[in-house]
Amino acid sequence: MKNIVYLLCYIFTYSIGQTRSVDQILFTDPEKVGILRSSLDSIRKETRKYVDSGEIPGIQTIIMRKGKIVYFDTYGYADIKSKKPLNHNSIFRIYSMTKPIVAVGLMMLYDKGLFDLYDPVERFIPGFKNLFIYDSLANKQIKKKILIIDLLRHTSGIGYGWGTNNSINQQYQKLWKTKNNKEFIDSLLTIPLYSNPGEEWRYGFSSDVCGYLIEVLSGLSLAVYLQNNIFDPLNMIDTHFELPMSKENRFISNYAYKKQIFRKKLLLIDSHKNSKYLNVDRYSGGSGLVSTSYDFLIFCKMLINKGRFNHNQLLKESTIDMMTINQIPHLVYPWGAGLKFGLGFSVVNNEDVTDFKSNNGTFGWNGVAGTSFSIDPEHELVTIIMTQRMYPWPNLFREFNDLVYASIIK
Repeated sequence: MKNIVYLLCYIFTYSIGQTRSVDQILFTDPEKVGILRSSLDSIRKETRKYVDSGEIPGIQTIIMRKGKIVYFDTYGYADIKSKKPLNHNSIFRIYSMTKPIVAVGLMMLYDKGLFDLYDPVERFIPGFKNLFIYDSLANKQIKKKILIIDLLRHTSGIGYGWGTNNSINQQYQKLWKTKNNKEFIDSLLTIPLYSNPGEEWRYGFSSDVCGYLIEVLSGLSLAVYLQNNIFDPLNMIDTHFELPMSKENRFISNYAYKKQIFRKKLLLIDSHKNSKYLNVDRYSGGSGLVSTSYDFLIFCKMLINKGRFNHNQLLKESTIDMMTINQIPHLVYPWGAGLKFGLGFSVVNNEDVTDFKSNNGTFGWNGVAGTSFSIDPEHELVTIIMTQRMYPWPNLFREFNDLVYASIIK
């Protein structure tokens, strides 16, 4: 029976990598890399229950330890109405998991010496010279210039229109309708900042500015730059801003979980058949990519290997180290005890106070439709969750994470 399981794993590994060259990440016996085999059944049972209860349409989960896949589970639907099953190579909207990819792309230009992290953004985008902060009487000039490091660590004062200032919030709505990154930047520059640069951590469009900065520095569109410098070298063949029509049959639908009078229900908000991702105007550096679990696993393997994958060294080891340590020691990080933020990633800074099992130095991020990844360098552990249900999410992420850590053989 054990040999049959390994044969199936081999066939599956071949099937997800058959159009690739040498980038296959192979399966292994979990106990050879320190994962308790019997625990995987519990992980499968507990994660699948969220599909069976109707809380999410489908789920794909991966565990990689010491460079080998020990668990890859696919369950549920790619589209609920048609009962189309989720497949191992289904394509997901990864939304804000675009941000770490764009951060890597920008830091590749840093490695080439094209900018310094403490350069003011206005050096490359002159419109940033004239920024101001909202005031009910008269807008005030900012006290500090926005630095490139502010964009990468979300301390620029740029938000998403979610703040307590309704006047600024309303102005952000126009940004979603811009047609390209230049138009986006021109529109963004007319909106007051929420705060002076460097004074608070605020999630927002900073990563979209990073995307435009890549275009300015490289002379290429963001899509072409990422294709040439990340997706092609890593052979991430299914990661796109605009999904080719030839892959529409692998794209899955996206849902929101809505409370109704007597029940809760998943409601379709973006069908795989006519999604905006099939006809894209602007390449959003903050939320624009679609991808597969396997493609993103390759990206994670490059990160845990200190910037290297196969024969490609995308980033210097020292650059990866800098991106994945706490870069906001002077600020409060509002999204979880024991966490801080690096350059493109959240970082576990105090494992003793997080509300999930963790290890200092673990880094990762998530996407608003329920995608998530975590990389623990000390344990040589990568976990990925892919689903398509918009925030707020169920307790799936914490439960999966804690079960994985419980499965590590001491």
